[in-house]
Amino acid sequence: MVQILRHELKKQGNETVLFLYLDQSNTEFARELGSLDDNTKGDLDKSVNNYIRSKLPNLKQATVKIMVGGLLVTSFAFSPAVGGLFGGDDNRAHAAEVEVEYKGFADVKPDRESAPAIEALVKAGVIKGYPDGFHPREEISRQHAAVMFVRALKLPTDNVADPGFKDVPTTHPYYKEIAAATAAGYFNKADAFNPNGNFTRGQSASVIVRAYDLEGDKTSPFTDLAGSGHEDAIGIMYNLGLAKGVGNAYKPNDNVTREQFAMLLHRTIEAQDTVVTPPPVVAPTVNSLSGTNLKEVVVTFNSAVTGVTADNFLVKGNTVDAVAVSEDGKSVTLTLKNAISQQSDVEVTVKSNVKFESGASLPENVVQTIGVTDVTIPVMESIALTGPNTFTIKFSEPVKETSAGSGSVLINNGIFGVADKALSNDGRTLTVTTSSNTLAEGNYEVKVNGYSDYANFAAVGKTFNLDYKKDVTAPTPKLVSASQNEVVVEFDKAVTQEGGAKLTADFFYHTYSSWKPVSVDTDDNKKFTLRFSDTNPATQDFILPEGNVTVSVLKAVNEKAVVDMWGNKLADDVKLTATITADRTAPTVSNVVATNENTLELTFSEKVNVAAGNLTISDSAGKKITQTITDLKFNEDTLKATVTLSGKLAGGSYTVEVKDVTDKSLTANKITTVTQAFTVTDKTPINLTEASATLVDNTTAKEQYIYVSFPEAVATTGPNSALNKDNYLVAGGQLAAGDKVELFGNDGKRVKLTVKYRGAEPAAVVKTGDDLTIGRIADLAGNVPTALSSAVDIKNDTAPTTFTAKAVGLNKLELVFPGELKTVTADGILVDGSDVDADPDNKSYTSVASVDNVEIKDGKTHVTVTVKASDKLADKSTAELNALSVKVADNKLETITGQKLTSVATVTGVADGMAPELVGTNPVTVAHTADGATITLSFDEALATLPPLAAADLVLTDATGKTYVAGKDYTVNLKAGDATKLEVKLTGDTAGLVGTKFTVSTASTVHYIKDAGDNSIATFAGKTTDALPAVTTAP
Repeated sequence: MVQILRHELKKQGNETVLFLYLDQSNTEFARELGSLDDNTKGDLDKSVNNYIRSKLPNLKQATVKIMVGGLLVTSFAFSPAVGGLFGGDDNRAHAAEVEVEYKGFADVKPDRESAPAIEALVKAGVIKGYPDGFHPREEISRQHAAVMFVRALKLPTDNVADPGFKDVPTTHPYYKEIAAATAAGYFNKADAFNPNGNFTRGQSASVIVRAYDLEGDKTSPFTDLAGSGHEDAIGIMYNLGLAKGVGNAYKPNDNVTREQFAMLLHRTIEAQDTVVTPPPVVAPTVNSLSGTNLKEVVVTFNSAVTGVTADNFLVKGNTVDAVAVSEDGKSVTLTLKNAISQQSDVEVTVKSNVKFESGASLPENVVQTIGVTDVTIPVMESIALTGPNTFTIKFSEPVKETSAGSGSVLINNGIFGVADKALSNDGRTLTVTTSSNTLAEGNYEVKVNGYSDYANFAAVGKTFNLDYKKDVTAPTPKLVSASQNEVVVEFDKAVTQEGGAKLTADFFYHTYSSWKPVSVDTDDNKKFTLRFSDTNPATQDFILPEGNVTVSVLKAVNEKAVVDMWGNKLADDVKLTATITADRTAPTVSNVVATNENTLELTFSEKVNVAAGNLTISDSAGKKITQTITDLKFNEDTLKATVTLSGKLAGGSYTVEVKDVTDKSLTANKITTVTQAFTVTDKTPINLTEASATLVDNTTAKEQYIYVSFPEAVATTGPNSALNKDNYLVAGGQLAAGDKVELFGNDGKRVKLTVKYRGAEPAAVVKTGDDLTIGRIADLAGNVPTALSSAVDIKNDTAPTTFTAKAVGLNKLELVFPGELKTVTADGILVDGSDVDADPDNKSYTSVASVDNVEIKDGKTHVTVTVKASDKLADKSTAELNALSVKVADNKLETITGQKLTSVATVTGVADGMAPELVGTNPVTVAHTADGATITLSFDEALATLPPLAAADLVLTDATGKTYVAGKDYTVNLKAGDATKLEVKLTGDTAGLVGTKFTVSTASTVHYIKDAGDNSIATFAGKTTDALPAVTTAP
């Protein structure tokens, strides 16, 4: 036979061309085709036909070109009806053989989504039904999957090598098919095949990619693929349009049903017949926003979106209560909490965090103001039976009762009572509960009246015909997901115990009947989360082992059967197979977005345990924000943590550090500490009443300066610019032509108004106490205040007359001045560190040695200086700190507005800003007495009283690698009578530790061990003691 290495299928005009590339070693084909002998022709003919049947079974017609080493050997027309290169009957016999009569299945209605795929595969002989139907929801096994691949790809099953599976003997009914599929490389070789095991979504993707030689982009938007082993295959299938997920989830461990597999395989086969031209990349956009009623806004996109929630949208002055996505994914309907006023405008924001099925996002927020007018009368559209005593009425738009209690539902003119009627959150569905638990089968007349839309247009009363037929099908469960400590089982409809009680742990177990879950949770009586472990030491945990595990659902417990709302019982105990792999992968954070100014959304890779203490939010300067986390909710379906802050963040860049978060797996994998950036879009206008204005009079230049400070950065362009003179009135008058406005400072928050003297004899125009009226100046984000103007009292601009001083080293001081200084010199800062002045009232001050740093923070000037050796502190004692005085020389320091500092109050005695440090050549020692082992740390100053959690500031290990637990294995105390000594006391029996060396370090951040000045001890690492001696006693 001839080896065909690969193929290419191309569209050339209206013609499909198949290029087949032969092994270059087949040089005998690189010559005239007519010179080949019959045997060689036969080999080539069979090789081509077999290859096309295997790789392209549905290829209907094409021009085939045989290539060897880049050389075209020959070309010919191919179709299954006429055969291959040399004609013959092989293809015709095969084509006739696979056509079988198809009569349909009772359990596959023509309008069922899977019906076309099932019909096509049955006709092709790939899949068969049962005597009583197709059983579309039955999970497919690995052996049946192998059979279908062999049939679909026409693999030969005779004389195939034994794959050696211990559970597939040669007498197995599907031995040949399993052997053929394994030999073709579709299934991996192993000790066992597990023929009756379930076939998962991930496994099906991998086998299809191998069977059909699929290639392509391996990336995907799915966040639940890590560790599945099928990531690449799922990515290829997704990008070829052959597989889909739900939002960001693919659920690779879910079992595949017969109809799901039929659709997946059929899509793949169909794709082989088509040369797919990748669609052009279209940038995602919002096509339109509209409101046709007063409770809903419709957002239309140019391509399908995925995973959309209410957090992706903002409606100014309102709340998005719910979202509904259209079938094609291109339209999203927002249901609002409050009705919009008729004929009014509303501002709608579509956030940039909206995700599209393509994986792309909007480049930026889309903000539009739309006019809303409702001129349409609501319509009652349909009625549907939903349970033995419930049915629903659908409306064309959100409705309410025309007046309190006006809603009316009559069944057969009131013969049958109505116990309750309730509108859904979106106002489009009315659920009616009858007074009786069930009705006789038949037709019932249902009259509905008394409902109006939010424009107060009344829905025309309508009479429906309700066809009441009892549901007689038994409920069935399926496995949704499984891990070592959690299993999710979902029924096709709501179920309870007979009598109405919820299903308990007694109805479920794995492996052995006594291995029950420790808890069972459900919100809807359909999906049940079974947890097989918890933190309660009193309960027995039954962890699921790795491999295939049987999860059982019992049909009854204590003669209480599992029943649906109609009373249909679960027919038999159900065995579900879960494929368990241990989760050893740490969780990650894939995305952080600010959904509004005080709400963040963090997306994780899996279910996690996350709390406010795991997050640290900082501004662009790295400073921790002042707002606190007031609420944190984690959604296990979307894997998103929603964080609510105590106040709004200003627009700008921020970071959030995420640490110590663990996943919910048995191994509780901990996240690697990560810092993610996010941006807050400012939507709040500036509060101009918080602005301030100060006045400086320059008599020499005959002009005055008004320095205006805003609470945030302001706009500098457009009509609402802070540089627009028309936005200011000074003492009720406009600025003159010669006056000017300019930015001042470098924070974008301040402007300087220059007002020229006026009059024949030029005189000052402005005085303190006058009003500065500020117009609608926008902030940097463009938000414009609603108030037309705000008045600010003009005050006299003065230089600071006070400052603070603290020692940050024995020869270093940090001075903090209120306000911003532009000139700071060493001769302007004077100190006296002597405590033995001859005249204490006439201290001898000298200038500092140098000014090391000047920094403006939060509107204050922080100055770091080095004092001269004669003024250096001898130690960190309170006496030394109190002996140091600091003052400012007159007219040496200058503010940003040009004001000289004079008569500044002297600081007598500086504050302690120095961290306690280890001191001595051997600062860490160890002793062993009858009371136990004690490690002593010596510091260069006294420590303050220790709080209960002080031990957590230290990390204690020993030479064996053991890490001791703070508060459990050791405690910390100050040494009696000497607060410079910190004692680390080991708890428990220490006799076995003799000869052990201990290493003491601080935690990365120290929180509790401090001095009296509230300075945390300096961090240190790796301080090792001598070996612990034997117990010593006092002489």
